Amino acid sequence: MFSVRYVQEAEQDLRAPRARLTASPMRSGRRRKLLKGIEPPWNACRPVWQLRVADFRVFYDVDEQQRTVTVRAVRRKGIKATKEIL
Repeated sequence: MFSVRYVQEAEQDLRAPRARLTASPMRSGRRRKLLKGIEPPWNACRPVWQLRVADFRVFYDVDEQQRTVTVRAVRRKGIKATKEIL
């Protein structure tokens, strides 16, 4: 088993999505939307959300009772539709 380390610059890159997910993970906006009519290939609490970060999409769900955001996948979008990158 290997351990994973992040250099400081990578940690900074991760801060923006993390901040958006901790502040208001269930508020739709320009970069965040609720996925409707799309069945993700993983088990998740419904509903599933998508956060746009540059050319990447962060897919997550929220457990309101536990006040927990679970990131299920991070995918590069490119020119494909959301259904195609899941």
